[in-house]
Formats: sequence, C-alpha cells, structure tokens
Amino acid sequence: MSAYFSAGVENVCTVLKAKGENRSSFPRSWQLEHGRIGATESVHKWFVRCVNDHLGGDLGHCQVADRLAVFVVVHWRNDVIAYLNFQALVTVGGTLEDYYLDSSTEAQYLRLDYDMSALGAMFREPLPHVHIRPDGEPRFPMMSTPNVIIDFFDFIYRNYFHSEWIEWAESLWRKEAVFRKLDVDAFDRVKEAFDRSQYDELKRWSKPLGYMKRAWRGKKDELWPYLLPADELALLSYEP
Repeated sequence: MSAYFSAGVENVCTVLKAKGENRSSFPRSWQLEHGRIGATESVHKWFVRCVNDHLGGDLGHCQVADRLAVFVVVHWRNDVIAYLNFQALVTVGGTLEDYYLDSSTEAQYLRLDYDMSALGAMFREPLPHVHIRPDGEPRFPMMSTPNVIIDFFDFIYRNYFHSEWIEWAESLWRKEAVFRKLDVDAFDRVKEAFDRSQYDELKRWSKPLGYMKRAWRGKKDELWPYLLPADELALLSYEP
C-alpha cells in the first residue's frame, strides 16, 4: 500500500511538492478565487460550480478517493509554508459522483486555514484552524505539530476512512517491529483493547504503543518535510 494513507493522498502531495514561483496548488490549475464560497451559496452548489466551471466537469481532477475531494493552495517562503488554504469535501453514504449529481447525498465540508494576514480577534481564531462549515464559528485549532498538511490528511483518514488508516498504521508498525525486534502482534492487542474499551489492557501495551506513535510520526514527517514556522506557531498558541 502507499506510504501516504492512499495513492490519492500521495498524488496530492507529489503535485504540491512541485513548487513553482513560491506557490503550488491541487488541482494544478486551481486558483484561490475559484474556491471562495458565496454568502448564499450552499456547499453542494459550490462543489458543482468548482467542478463545472474550473475543472471542465471532471471530478477526477479533485478526487483523492471515491468519497474525498480536495482543493489546496500553498504559498511558500523557501521551504516553509507561508499561507495555506486546504478545502476538503467528504461524502457519507455515497460517492463524490452521487453528491455531484444529487444534493441529498450527505457530505461534510472541512477547511484548514493558515493566513498570517487574517489573525482575527484575540485568540478567537487560532492559526492554523479548521472550519467545519464554509465560514464563521467554531474554528478548531490544528496546532499539535507544524506539519499540518499531512496531519490534516491523517485527521481525515482517521475519521472518515478508518479502515484505510488502520492498514497504513499496521503496515508501518510491522516494519518498525521487525527492525526493533519487537512483538509484531502488539498492534492487534492494542487495536483490540481500543475496540473493547479496555483501558487497563491498553496500559499493558503502553511501551509498544509509544513505539507505534513515534513510527507514525516519523513516517509522516519523512513523507512531507514542509512545515509551518515554529516561531509563529509558538507566538500564536493560546497555551503557554
């Protein structure tokens, strides 16, 4: 399997890595103004407009998986992210094509923003933050690490494509366990403890779980080495 959660995520990251004139986007022809949602525009109408007006009616240009589409604009300062607008649409109970053709198909809109020219009121709009609707409150902080692009994909896959995420996580652990001569089956024990809500059992596997977390973090940072500036994140953080 792909080291990037899926082949679709790998394709997005490959396109974004091809930085030109301090800017990159996915799809390649995507412009920031294409993705702005009108004040009275529904998410469905926005998505159909984006596909029809800017992608020639071809869903494949923005499709990452059969239920996931993304639109990304990144501005660079050398190899550091200076600006980020990352919109994602995930369908539930149907495919992207189902949603494109019929607004009754359920879908979730998400947007990751990092814009130093729009700080907002004091600590009201953490940067970077995630919207769960086109605009306004609430804005959820996305500040656990400066590696926000790959972490946002991780967030999406853990929530909406969990079986694919499990395959990715287990594959990495098995390689790590063989390398460190650890118990390969620890992953199954940890997963089972979560599935059964057995906290005491999970504590028994805390050491290999720590290795798993470090292996996952290390692979994500290896795959996507382009980060937000740590000094800006520290200053903008609400926590000391």
